[in-house]
Amino acid sequence: MGTDHVERGCNRQDAAWAACCEGGAFGLVSDGCGEGSASEVGALLSVRTAARVLCELEPSVELARVPQLVLAQVTQALGAVLQAVAPRESESFVASYLCATLLGFVVRGSEAVLFACGDGLFLVDDEVEILAADNRPSYPAYGLLGGQVELRTRLCTAERNLAVASDGVDPRFFEDVGRLRGHLLTRHLVLAARRGQLTDDGAIAVAQLRAGERS
Repeated sequence: MGTDHVERGCNRQDAAWAACCEGGAFGLVSDGCGEGSASEVGALLSVRTAARVLCELEPSVELARVPQLVLAQVTQALGAVLQAVAPRESESFVASYLCATLLGFVVRGSEAVLFACGDGLFLVDDEVEILAADNRPSYPAYGLLGGQVELRTRLCTAERNLAVASDGVDPRFFEDVGRLRGHLLTRHLVLAARRGQLTDDGAIAVAQLRAGERS
């Protein structure tokens, strides 16, 4: 949780999820819009829905098709919430509760696909890619209002590490992620927040590849 949110007494607006299943190992992060009064709702719904889709994914589905399938299901789920709660207040409800980025990866063996709706970071082995959006990220929820949703994808191979992170994570800090495992990564994040290196909320999902092992 970022120091700005702690000082203001706000909820964390980031969410993360990771798992291994028949369709591959995957990791997801989401960052709720800072201008939304409770955009953590959209972040949590986005990663939970995407996780369900990926857990139900057939191994025969091509990796290149996975991001679009995930985005379609996430948008549908967010739309169902909107219609159930505030169908006559679409714009204000979406802005307050549902605007959140979505980044993820799915890995099968040494092959992987990374995807992003909005800003954040990709890590492939030792290479960090910054996904900038000029403070105007493309949220899946924009599709509920007829807006354009930009889905960025990257097919790749990896030998050591794959990771995605929300934009609250400093790229220099992100470079250290590959050498940390499990509770050490969590501790590293906590200490970074205490040192003020995470002013905004930060979420990271990591796959560490070790001679056929996935963690």
